[in-house]
Amino acid sequence: MQAYTPNSQPIDRSETVRLIDRQRPDWSLEQAFYADPAIFALERDLWFPRQWMLVAHASEVPEKGRYIVRQLFDEEIIVVRFGDAEDDIAAYYNVCTHRGSRLCAKDGRGKLLVCPYHAWSFRLTGELQSRQDLPASVDPEALGLHRVPCKSFGGLVFCGLDASSLPDIQPVADGLTGGLRENGLDRARIVARKNYLTKANWKLVLENFLECYHCRPAHPEYYRVNGHVKVTATRDADKAVEWQNEIEAWHSVIGDAEFHKGAWQAGDLDTMPFAMHRKPIGSGRNTLSNTGEGVSCLMGGRHAYDGGESGFRLGRLSFASAANDYVTLFQ
Repeated sequence: MQAYTPNSQPIDRSETVRLIDRQRPDWSLEQAFYADPAIFALERDLWFPRQWMLVAHASEVPEKGRYIVRQLFDEEIIVVRFGDAEDDIAAYYNVCTHRGSRLCAKDGRGKLLVCPYHAWSFRLTGELQSRQDLPASVDPEALGLHRVPCKSFGGLVFCGLDASSLPDIQPVADGLTGGLRENGLDRARIVARKNYLTKANWKLVLENFLECYHCRPAHPEYYRVNGHVKVTATRDADKAVEWQNEIEAWHSVIGDAEFHKGAWQAGDLDTMPFAMHRKPIGSGRNTLSNTGEGVSCLMGGRHAYDGGESGFRLGRLSFASAANDYVTLFQ
């Protein structure tokens, strides 16, 4: 992404701090937060490195030796399965420790990670394998690949850049793994992928994602399918009552245990936010297709459609929406 500032000079970091200090609670951010390159540079240096990001699904590295190349903010990383256990997944910077060459150009599979420049090779666990040409004074143990913090749970793989400032992700794993498994994420596979290049600051994309005021005029298909939009995108008392009646009817069918299933942590600068909630799709629909009819096999061991969907917040930049027969991951 590129930030820009129209008809003005970039502000310095001290001015950025003053802008943050004068920010009014519950008000939109000032224009500079979306347009000034100095603020974007500050975010790239200090904010992005301390965020866990959903980088892959475990099915992309299904067996030992399989690896994928991914972009994590301004860095390129390798995600590799090094063993047979479910969480035997690691990540490394895609840089050979010999002369800084790019190690892997594309996804692949092998017993070793081999640099195409001087053929230095590395084990799947990151240690240097090629040692015959090293001077006696050089410790080969110090020349392994540089690790990227990596955590996998519930079929999802997360990475971050700055190990010293990343929040503890274990509470997220503890809070959401059960829900992810119940929706079949751990045994799923990817059937489609779409990328949207957005010419906007990342905060605009995120803010748009997290509110639904725009859903009715901008997304008629989404509005038609999702019953919750009756109250989240409109101020219509009759529709609000109608939606509440749908929720109560769904509750009476699925029972308390399923209705109250959820998890939540608000998060702050040092704590990773996460959430899970369950709600009905509405209008008697089985799933989130245009017709409401099923589009795949039931997931997570389900034996019948219950007309509900599960939503997941996975930190600040990753989300998931799970119907009974498919899941959409948002990165």
